[in-house]
Amino acid sequence: MTARSRRGFLAGAGAAAAACGVPTVAAQSTVEVTGQVRSPSGATVSNSSVVFLRNDTGELLPAVTDSDGRFAQSVPADVEYHLNFIQSPDPPPFPDIEDDIPLHQYLDSIRPTERSEVGTFDLPWANRVNARVVDQNGEPVRDATIEVVSQGYHLAESFNTDPSGYVKHVDATERVGVDLAGEVEFRAWPPGSAQDGDPGATTSLGVDSDAGVTLTLSETDVTEDSGTGDEEAGTGDQEATTDAPSPEDSDKAPERGFFSNSADEPEFLSDAVNLTTVGFALSAVGLIYQLAQE
Repeated sequence: MTARSRRGFLAGAGAAAAACGVPTVAAQSTVEVTGQVRSPSGATVSNSSVVFLRNDTGELLPAVTDSDGRFAQSVPADVEYHLNFIQSPDPPPFPDIEDDIPLHQYLDSIRPTERSEVGTFDLPWANRVNARVVDQNGEPVRDATIEVVSQGYHLAESFNTDPSGYVKHVDATERVGVDLAGEVEFRAWPPGSAQDGDPGATTSLGVDSDAGVTLTLSETDVTEDSGTGDEEAGTGDQEATTDAPSPEDSDKAPERGFFSNSADEPEFLSDAVNLTTVGFALSAVGLIYQLAQE
């Protein structure tokens, strides 16, 4: 098929599809969105991410800031995006950077129809929030999952709790907590549970100073989902797997055979009727033998 005939075939197929009411998909145009991020002190923030969260599909398009704090990303036109700042160019786990910049911050929502410069975003001052998960008795829950959601827009950052129940960065060695700012929602799930269901506990906080947050999981959540190691260590309230004798069995005398103390003696030798019959037979043979000798 020549190039002209191929073009004619494709054009004819498209026209036929339109005539039959078959929807055709047009290529969606893209536009470039640019902007800048600055720290609370006015310095440019480099080597960090501005993530474009697509509102209708949840698709994530990250852009990394350069040495001047600037970012650029091409996105489909006329689509709503929520812009979120993350103080890391890489996916989690995130390093624990001790400064005044929030780890995660919602920036703005946009719906660009043409090339757009969204301007400069000045980040708010961050404060340290120590988030902790406990059970109903106030005991810490290890390996629980906490999601942190900034400003109500669902780009959540997840963390696991340490043995003391506190949120801790994977790369951190001493410090606990997360640097945050503004309105933040915390959601907690028990250890080992899927995060596609409802969280076991939630709370919200307006972060304007260093603070502590405690999320309390119900006893049912912790018991059913925790898997804290009791099962492996054999110290949990699980059923014993060994066949221990019942109280009734312990009162019974041990089972023994007629000719020996073994319970494995053949059944024929342990049956009273069989033994009596054999005894009479042997006596009869003895009498016959004695009569024959006389």
